[in-house]
Amino acid sequence: MKPQLGVARLVTALALVVTLGAVALLTYVVLPRSDDPAPDEPGPSDAASAPTSTPTDEATSAPPSPTVGDWPARVQPFVDVVERERGLQFTETVPVVFLAPDRFRAQVTQDQGDLTREERAEARRDTAFFRALGLIGRDVDLFDEVQRLRGVGALGYYSSDDQRIRVRGTDLTPAVRATLVHELTHALQDQRFAIGETSEKLEEQESGSAESAYDALVEGDASRVETAYVQGLPQEEQDAWADDKAAETESFEEQSRDIPPVLNNLVGAPYVQGEQLLQLATALSADGDANAATDALFADPPTTEEHLLDPWTLLVDQDAGAVVDTPAPRLGAGEEELDSGTFGAFGWYLVLAQRLDPRTALEATDGWGGDAYVSYEDDGRSCVRVAYRGDTPDDVDQLADALATWVAPSPAARVERDGDGLLFTACEPDTDVPALEGQDLILQLPLTRTAITTQVVEQGGEPDLTRCYVEGIVDRLTVEQLVDPGQGESPEVAALVQEVLEGCGG
Repeated sequence: MKPQLGVARLVTALALVVTLGAVALLTYVVLPRSDDPAPDEPGPSDAASAPTSTPTDEATSAPPSPTVGDWPARVQPFVDVVERERGLQFTETVPVVFLAPDRFRAQVTQDQGDLTREERAEARRDTAFFRALGLIGRDVDLFDEVQRLRGVGALGYYSSDDQRIRVRGTDLTPAVRATLVHELTHALQDQRFAIGETSEKLEEQESGSAESAYDALVEGDASRVETAYVQGLPQEEQDAWADDKAAETESFEEQSRDIPPVLNNLVGAPYVQGEQLLQLATALSADGDANAATDALFADPPTTEEHLLDPWTLLVDQDAGAVVDTPAPRLGAGEEELDSGTFGAFGWYLVLAQRLDPRTALEATDGWGGDAYVSYEDDGRSCVRVAYRGDTPDDVDQLADALATWVAPSPAARVERDGDGLLFTACEPDTDVPALEGQDLILQLPLTRTAITTQVVEQGGEPDLTRCYVEGIVDRLTVEQLVDPGQGESPEVAALVQEVLEGCGG
């Protein structure tokens, strides 16, 4: 369900993290508070004094000597940060190449004219797939939009193919420093967990769902190390980083204003979903050791997108996260298969949220038990058919109701019962069905749910109470109340929170 952009730090994810910060503030305010003292304020980081001079051409392009501890002077402080925060050491030095923006953009984007015939055909199929699901309009070329997003949004990336880091920019601005920490973490992950090799193996699997879940683990780990680096800076440098980030985000938003929001959500989701998964895993661990909790997940990683949309199904209630084996839908006469795989819980949520409010979309998605899709061509029109299974019969009914609303304005789509599941079919429409407003915020509802869950666990909430309380809060508060930190002081919100807590036996 997502364009493969590689392991790259994106301004999109920065913007999502900014919004998530507001969500975390609200959830902390509205939760029942314990009498425990506030945690210590983060101290200064060793990287605070990293040099900021403009590099020479040699420093910009020449790789460092492949000897442990022989990093360039301008990179060494960030290596120290990553090793300290991650609790692991590099086994070898990684070349870091700082590139002028134009040169960097040329490396992360492609031109359609450079594609092979097979790649062009695949790009057309992907575009038609997204159109059939109502994710993009008929006038949108998915390949071109993904390239534009890469060109304006990527700040850096680590390549497991040549074990090099490439960073956009030749000056060590606050944003570049944070990006360097993020990408160095990926290099460390590759040396310690072979993330490149693992991703390649997962990419070969037909479903694609395990690959997406693993990507989120990889990005979430790097994002949490980056977050720790920023929070460890002196306040003056944190303020400089925030100003730089705001400027980068403003520039990105200006240049990507007409890029379909679904692409921003697909690209940004792994960073914030992965980081929140690890925060909850840490809260649930016996000793609160974030590195140990993360290492455990690298040893036994998430396998479905449901684990990202609702980490509780991975970390606590594995029965709810169990996957029902679902055969691929059958094709009829004249229908030519193009692709097949797992559609995934996150795919359902994004599709439903195009035409339904986020709460209804999330409630319908939560019952996901398994699925399989096949994309195909029928008389020159691209279509997709998905066989769905729910955790319970009620879950199937709930998704059926949601899909009935979704297909109503689209004659090229239908939903029907298929034994104990559903069969959903959608083809490219003759006219676009406009998406609901606020697509740039639909990630906030599931992210808020996980943030609240983490905070209840951190305050000692038992599993049954935690789940009851979180579900009650998400059900009773509006999305606006959940994502607006100012609502935390509202008497109306406080009364609702108390009512939910009492109803859960708290």
